[in-house]
Order: sequence, then C-alpha cells, then structure tokens
Amino acid sequence: MNLAIEFDLAMTGSSDYHGNGKLNGLGEYTTKNEQWEKLESKANGKLAAATKAEKKGLKSPFRQQGERLREQAMNIVIKGMKND
Repeated sequence: MNLAIEFDLAMTGSSDYHGNGKLNGLGEYTTKNEQWEKLESKANGKLAAATKAEKKGLKSPFRQQGERLREQAMNIVIKGMKND
C-alpha cells in the first residue's frame, strides 16, 4: 500500500480465490469506488492526450495505455457487480 500511495497508483482489491482451503472468502476483498474513479480518471487523461496528439498528426502511445486502463477499470466494476 505504501508504494501505491507514494506513486499515486490506484489500489484494487480481489479475493484471489483459487480453490478450497483459503483463509479468505470469494469476493471478500473489493475495490473501493474512489480507487476505481482514480483509475478511470487516469485512463481519460491518457485518451485525451492521445486525441490531442493525433489531431496534430502524431502517433501517441497514450491511446493504447488509456484503453488498457479503461478496460481494467471496467473489469473491476463487472467483478464488483457480480459480488453485490
């Protein structure tokens, strides 16, 4: 957690449940809404930077990074909905 705070990273949660004999239950650990919002905000920033560069005729690595972040954020939401 300290590294996530130091580098302003989104902290996501998961039960990481892969079978019987685990100390935690399936869906026990989830991602807080404010962390999902942080991840989504970072994705939107990357996509906005990519659009700006593309309008100038430049190729931007931010398009792929932003889309990947948005996909990760959506996976968090879907998993959270399944656990509710």
